[in-house]
Amino acid sequence: MSPEFFWGLIFLGISFWLGTLWVATRAEGGRLWVTVVFLYLLWGAFSLGGGWPLGYIIAAFVGRAHEAGAVERSSDRFRDRFS
Repeated sequence: MSPEFFWGLIFLGISFWLGTLWVATRAEGGRLWVTVVFLYLLWGAFSLGGGWPLGYIIAAFVGRAHEAGAVERSSDRFRDRFS
């Protein structure tokens, strides 16, 4: 496995996690720093992942999770657990 592919996978995982957090916080007005970091890591995943369209893959997964209500349910559980 090449180092570029390895770092692309790391950026993909972080971007997916931040993308889910971003979608969850949008219902509460959103947070600018989450959006900025998400977009930066999305760019990193795309550029280091060997040119894969990882941004489209992440957006598709986040969009499907949001449509299914999974993001809201998980954010509610997170909020209940830590508040």
